[in-house]
Amino acid sequence: MKTNTASQTTEQGPQPRAAFDPFTPEEVEKLRGDPDLRDVYRLLIDYDNVQIARRNVENFGKLTPSQDFENKARMLLGSVESTIKYGELAVKSLLILGGGAAVALGAFAGSDAGGGIVLAPNYSKAIMMFGVSACAAVGTAGLSYIAQWFYCDERRGDFGDLIRAFAMLTWLVGLGAFFVGVRSTSEAIDAARAAKLAPVEAKAEAVGE
Repeated sequence: MKTNTASQTTEQGPQPRAAFDPFTPEEVEKLRGDPDLRDVYRLLIDYDNVQIARRNVENFGKLTPSQDFENKARMLLGSVESTIKYGELAVKSLLILGGGAAVALGAFAGSDAGGGIVLAPNYSKAIMMFGVSACAAVGTAGLSYIAQWFYCDERRGDFGDLIRAFAMLTWLVGLGAFFVGVRSTSEAIDAARAAKLAPVEAKAEAVGE
């Protein structure tokens, strides 16, 4: 029985030398060792190299099932990591915005620039909205933790999806509360400015009369 002993290993695996199939191992050795037949042996080698190159070109870009699975797993892992990173950034940003605005506005409301203690109640709605925004950020983080806890149990994955939806809704509510707080702050500042200008305008009118 004739067998092919000559082979070449490439990145795609062992590539049999088809040109040597018609020869027995003894005939292959004779072709390799006989000076008169060495040119024939080289021609067979060149033919096989051409066939191997052609197969490599055809297989270029094709992935084995294991390589395809690894690529998909790597892409999924990168997507999950990006989701976690941007989720943390969104929660932290809302907490800093809401909490910082509430503290800063509280200090401003009691100052002379804000109108003093008399006009401080005008800022109460805005401060409350900023506080709601900060609390919503904290609530989003807590709900995310609970959702992840449910995801650890495959039988409770549906509960995790539900709580995650609540977490996203809570974050959106917090963002909306922040914008309401910004609008309320603008209205309170306008009221404080009008209150400060009212005596000046009244005096100017009295002088004009």
